[in-house]
Amino acid sequence: MKLVDVERLAAEAKRQGYAIYAGSEDRHAQHGLVILVREALIGDPKQEFGEAQYAAQREIELFPGPGIKRGLIRWSFTHAPTGRRIHLYATHLTAFPELWQERDVQARVLGGHAKSHDDGDVVLVGGDFNAGPYYPEDRFGSTGEEVLTGWWHNAMMYPLMLHYGGLYDSRSALQPAADVTRMQQLLLPFEFGPYIEEPLAGRCATIPADTFTGTDCNSLYFQQYGATEYPARLDYVFIRDVERHVRVVATALEYTEPLDFGAAGSHELSDHYGQSATLQIE
Repeated sequence: MKLVDVERLAAEAKRQGYAIYAGSEDRHAQHGLVILVREALIGDPKQEFGEAQYAAQREIELFPGPGIKRGLIRWSFTHAPTGRRIHLYATHLTAFPELWQERDVQARVLGGHAKSHDDGDVVLVGGDFNAGPYYPEDRFGSTGEEVLTGWWHNAMMYPLMLHYGGLYDSRSALQPAADVTRMQQLLLPFEFGPYIEEPLAGRCATIPADTFTGTDCNSLYFQQYGATEYPARLDYVFIRDVERHVRVVATALEYTEPLDFGAAGSHELSDHYGQSATLQIE
């Protein structure tokens, strides 16, 4: 998200009763992260803000644009209804399976931040983690010259977040997540031709749209990544709640279907989807 977009979003957020934090102007262009909090939930002026760039990353990483340096932003405040201290983290870890080592270190660092807070506090960590919890095959996708590998390494992000952060996945708090079952449905020999010609080689109709946040079944995703990315749940809301003050009321994947814009047609609003979580803090 560009700074000019942040300014427009901040104006609208204020009108609707939200406060916004997007890090410092000199670093926002590198991470593009934003956190919004409803002002009525902020209980006192003792707020803390922070941002950091991960030391582990490829500085030559040019995607999605020159100068990208993966990092995190943090916002801590007292929850007005309960008086509990809340710590919010937003992040976007390094992409692509061949960069799994950088991403794993980033996950450990982020987990360390989450676990650094008092046990009585509530920590919420959300963002695009660029890796799923399960991949049935190590080979999927193609550069056009060779089949991509390294997907099993990608799966390490998930346990690292749980272990180093003392976190749990809000998506699986209400019922078992369907990642493994849905991934098993994709078990087909990968051949570049059919997958580049049609999303998931024509299998989208058989894959429910409530599991993966990154998949060629999204038209924008297919335009950008067609036949190069293994479908996966890339986006998460993780929770650290040692003293059990949080109840997950509902979770969902957002923008899982194209939206009807009337005469403008049916469009998807993002190249991949995000996860929402409705929480009750006591």
